[in-house]
Amino acid sequence: MRVFLLLLGRYLYCMEIEQLHLSLRGLIFGKKRLSPERIRRLIELKKTVNRLAQTPYITSIKTKDQRKKFGSVLANLSVSTWGDYFQVETVFMHYDLSDQEFFRVIDTIYFDLIAAVKIFRRKPQFFLDTVLKEGLAAYEKPESSWDEMMLEQVHLYILLRYYQNMGLENAILNRKDELWFQSFVPSQSHVAS
Repeated sequence: MRVFLLLLGRYLYCMEIEQLHLSLRGLIFGKKRLSPERIRRLIELKKTVNRLAQTPYITSIKTKDQRKKFGSVLANLSVSTWGDYFQVETVFMHYDLSDQEFFRVIDTIYFDLIAAVKIFRRKPQFFLDTVLKEGLAAYEKPESSWDEMMLEQVHLYILLRYYQNMGLENAILNRKDELWFQSFVPSQSHVAS
C-alpha cells in the first residue's frame, strides 16, 4: 500500500508539473531552481488565466508571422495560451525577486485581470475609445514625465488591452474571484505590464 501511495503521489505530481510551461521545467531540478511554492503558484496562475481568457495568446496566422520574424525561439517556447504567456513572463522577468515579491507579482496579474473585467464589461464604445486615446497619448511622453493621472491612464490602457486581447468580456468571475478581489490591496511597486 505504501508503494502504491508513493507511486500515486509521483503520478499526481507529474500531472501537475505538466501545467508548468515546458521552458520552465528545467528550473525544477537544475542549479537555478523554482521552489515548490513558486511552482504551485505558477500552475495556479496558468489555470486561472486560462479560465478567464477567452482567446488564445497566439493564433496560427500570428504564429507563422512570428516564426518568420523571430525564428525558432518562438517555436521552441510554444507560448500558445495566455496562461503560458504569464507563467513564462513572470519567471523570466521576476525570478530574482524574493518569494513574497514574486507572489505579489502573480497576485497583481490576477487582480488586474479581474479589474479589467469589472471596469470595461458593458461599457460603451466611447469609454473604451477614450481610455485607448488617453493611454496612447501618455505612452508618447517620456515615462519620467508621467504624473499620477498619466500613470492611471497608462494602467487603464494596459487593462483595456488585456480585456480586448484576452476576450475578457466573456470571462466568468466566480465567487472565489470576487472575494479574493475585494480582499486584495494593490501595491504600486508591481503593476502588471
